[in-house]
Amino acid sequence: MANEFDKILRELFRQPKMALLFQLLRDDIVKVVPLTPKMQQIVTEKEGDTVLEITNAENRRYILHIEWQSTNDPKMAIRMATYDLWLYQTYGIEVQGLVLYVGNEHLRMKNTVSFFGFHYSCEIIDTRRLDPDIFLDSEDPDEIVFSILAGLQTQEEQLKIIRRILYKLQLISGEEKFVFQKGVSQLEVLSLLRGEETQKNVIKEVNIMPVTIDITKDQRYKQGVEQGKLEGKLEGKLEGKLEGKLETKLEVAADMLKKGLSVDLIKEVTKLSEAQIRSLQ
Repeated sequence: MANEFDKILRELFRQPKMALLFQLLRDDIVKVVPLTPKMQQIVTEKEGDTVLEITNAENRRYILHIEWQSTNDPKMAIRMATYDLWLYQTYGIEVQGLVLYVGNEHLRMKNTVSFFGFHYSCEIIDTRRLDPDIFLDSEDPDEIVFSILAGLQTQEEQLKIIRRILYKLQLISGEEKFVFQKGVSQLEVLSLLRGEETQKNVIKEVNIMPVTIDITKDQRYKQGVEQGKLEGKLEGKLEGKLEGKLETKLEVAADMLKKGLSVDLIKEVTKLSEAQIRSLQ
């Protein structure tokens, strides 16, 4: 299961995400270039999760290497040292290693490894220390989805964040139905990192969303869009909800299969039968 969470997080943050970088680095960034994460070694091939070349306002170049971790790995510091030394050898510029911990248990990983004259350390950040509003204010659907993992949330606060995520995804998706479906499928999987109850709340809010979200009240939709067109769109959503529910679930399941997620996890998220899911393979 941990590997499946990692796959989604790697996909979300393969490309630079400025809201996240601002929270992590507090640096005046002027340029970000994605780098290949694969590391060829003599006997093994390793792959970092997110590898970026950063250039700040002072024209200082360095590599930012981020690993997404959903469990407490006792060898995390050794893994990071291996990755970062390889990156330094390959690109010849300084490397800053960061671990973003997205698990629900208490953070227990060590961030240093030392022996004889060798010493390595990296920063390990629990994403619950990050401000969810930064991601909710983003126009990037990947960062919006990530906000479910940020902040120390009470149950009431969590419900508000779930509703804001769904509202914002619907808002920025517009006519691009796939963008919204993809965001919802990622949200349903990642929410499990905050417990089964959180995932149940997400699924519940998704099911009632056409009733709870009235996009006609949003100023961005009011500007330049005829009221009659909007009302027709909303009526169509409500009328077609039951009719299109199975089709939507099948599309979400197909997308999750492409990401390499397991049939068991897809069954849990979509509530489709195993036969229905396997028919999409």
